[in-house]
Amino acid sequence: MSNIDKEETSKIYRRACTIHLVKKPQIHLNWAAFEERRERLEVAREALDHIDRGMPGLIAITLRRAGIERRSGNMAEGGNILKKAVEDSSEKETRGFWAVKYVNYLLYLVKDLEAAKTFLREEN
Repeated sequence: MSNIDKEETSKIYRRACTIHLVKKPQIHLNWAAFEERRERLEVAREALDHIDRGMPGLIAITLRRAGIERRSGNMAEGGNILKKAVEDSSEKETRGFWAVKYVNYLLYLVKDLEAAKTFLREEN
């Protein structure tokens, strides 16, 4: 990958995602991962926000957004993304999925047992 011009690759991803493949989530995920490896987190967030506006509610996009925030050290924002996913869920199964993801985030990543307990009490 050292022979590939990274700036040109970034331009190709941008053009593909914003013009040609607007409704293809996988190319947006690839673009975000590429930019995150280059430590261009704002561009990675932009890629995920772009597909999220066009196709809201995709699980993979929400999980990747929370992951980017976690890996960048922004634990609070990562938790907020997951908590918002719980709140925005209308179906019981989807809400349960997001609740488990959020509680695991609180327990294993943030290491805040009390916040996890409080959230579970409020959910019931």
